[in-house]
Amino acid sequence: MITFHFIQKKLNNHWRLILLLCIHVLFAALYINQRDICSDEPDYLEYARKWLQGNPERSYALYDSKSPVVIVAWVPRIINQVLNNPIHKNDWGKSDQEIGRYMMILFTLLTSIYIYFWSKKILFPKWNLLPVVLFLFDPLILGHSGMIGTDIACAFSFIAILYHLWKYLNRQNWFDFFACTFYVGFACIVKQNMVLMAGFVPLIVFIHKLLQKELMSFFSLNAILKSISFFLIVLLVINLAFYGHGTFTSLNQYHFQSTFFKNFQSSYTTLSNISLPFPSSFVQGFDLFSYHGQIGGGKPESTYNPVTVLGNESYHNGFWYYYLVNLFFKMPTAIICLSVIGILLLIKKIFIKKQLSILHYCILIPSLIYFIVLSFFNPIQIGVRHLIFLLPTFYILFAQLIEYITVNRNVKIILILLAFIQTISLVKYFNNYIAYTNEFAYDKISILNWLSDGSLDYGQNNSAPKNFIKNNVEYVLPTSIEAAGKYAVRALQVIHVNKSTPDTLAWLRKYHPVDVYKGTVWIYKINR
Repeated sequence: MITFHFIQKKLNNHWRLILLLCIHVLFAALYINQRDICSDEPDYLEYARKWLQGNPERSYALYDSKSPVVIVAWVPRIINQVLNNPIHKNDWGKSDQEIGRYMMILFTLLTSIYIYFWSKKILFPKWNLLPVVLFLFDPLILGHSGMIGTDIACAFSFIAILYHLWKYLNRQNWFDFFACTFYVGFACIVKQNMVLMAGFVPLIVFIHKLLQKELMSFFSLNAILKSISFFLIVLLVINLAFYGHGTFTSLNQYHFQSTFFKNFQSSYTTLSNISLPFPSSFVQGFDLFSYHGQIGGGKPESTYNPVTVLGNESYHNGFWYYYLVNLFFKMPTAIICLSVIGILLLIKKIFIKKQLSILHYCILIPSLIYFIVLSFFNPIQIGVRHLIFLLPTFYILFAQLIEYITVNRNVKIILILLAFIQTISLVKYFNNYIAYTNEFAYDKISILNWLSDGSLDYGQNNSAPKNFIKNNVEYVLPTSIEAAGKYAVRALQVIHVNKSTPDTLAWLRKYHPVDVYKGTVWIYKINR
């Protein structure tokens, strides 16, 4: 009887997970049909098409962070190719974009499954699904799930690496070692910044051995052989992902664009003659990324807008507080309120009670270093989406906090109230999740001046001004000539964050919009 009850309970939880995944797919699917083609999606899709045709080169500047993993978006077209049309005959219609978006939801679902199975091992049964719920219905995730890009794929690879690393440190089994290693290689091809994981994994293993007072075993023959295997497998995955194209090309044969790589090439001539065991397209990605950081944003030669936060603009360097501010206005209010308590409890647990677990340093070490690097050493701060990959592990730690503090009845009442507030807040932004801001952003008009464009306007509402005018015929699009009237215009056009285009609407900056539509469109009523 007890066994039957246990199995039933497990099955029920599995079915709840499936139900949650289905609800998320429904929400994401509805948003896919409502969202315009976003800024980077065509470039991601085009690079994936080139890759499928056997050309992984990143010669085009905007291919700096484009990844082979986006071929998932082309699966329907590949099937269609087998049945009917060759892949090179792409109509570039909206159907390609939308069908590809549906396929990208797969990374969200896989990430959620990893969250669930990790939560099962560290949380009580009634809290198993909490991190999954928090992740699936986070406005950031709802907004970017199904988008053709790499942000959710980064989240998937990040949690997969740390989950298998955590299991390996607990059990020392070969399966988790190889799974962790494979996902590190996979992460390296998803996005350039994920290459840091190849260094974080050995670092965490080293810290684990140090804390377990087994430091000498880190330098044993077995450990050395594992380390060699680790880097060889990572290298193999990277090479396979790029067809081994240009592998063992020496540095002096590259035509770099960034000053950093050019200087390295000319200054270290001996090293430049060494053949690199990496595909040329992999190396090109780092060069292009460095090049974009070098020229900054918002300039005529730049492909990015300047970094904007709290009304301040930077055309070359970012702001150390950029992501803190964006998270403060973009994360759900309930999460922010409880996170403050969570951080204090975590500090108390680690530094006062000395209760540092494997889970803590597996998650905290890479997360904190990434946050510091992106905040202080990243000049291309173009949206809070670049932190999405930290959310799965954050919500796992967050769920532990909830589990810990809910022993108090008053706390439970507060949690219910916060959950209700968040539900109302999320409903207000139904099918407009990218533009979501929480209750701390009380002025929904001015918030567009406070946050960077990519955090609110990623091109998802490009057609919104025309749609508003269609339903409100007394409104028109503004022109370069100052005149009285009623106008609907994309806020970014007024803010004019990019100097590469003419500042034709500078006159509108003298006036204050009276309303905001879809979180990205300013509404004006100018009487004179």
